[in-house]
Amino acid sequence: MQFMIAPLTYRTREAKQEAVHKAYELSNLITDEETLNFILPGLVVFCEKIIDEQTYIKIRERIRLTRLGREFVEEMRIAVKNGEARGETNGMAKAVRAIMKSMKLSAKEAMDMLAVPDGMRSAVQMML
Repeated sequence: MQFMIAPLTYRTREAKQEAVHKAYELSNLITDEETLNFILPGLVVFCEKIIDEQTYIKIRERIRLTRLGREFVEEMRIAVKNGEARGETNGMAKAVRAIMKSMKLSAKEAMDMLAVPDGMRSAVQMML
């Protein structure tokens, strides 16, 4: 809550806008998606009267990306589980690559997110 309310403690509108922008930039360091899904919309709600358009657009895009990223991961898990991806390893490698790109994660983090089996990790790693 402090993260979202802090920008409102400044006196001038410009200082408040700068604080909102800094809060957004600091949110890039947060890796927990649940926390991001709480902080970013809260920042918009608390600061809606003072937030500048560019920062608002950036925050909105970030919120959308986290949600899309989560939906994408779930769809890929289902596709791999149902065998819809051609070749389990190839499909898994494509999924890992897509998550790495869209969510800016390392290969290990993406494989952890997709719960890639230990026996398949080296093969997937070679395909990246």
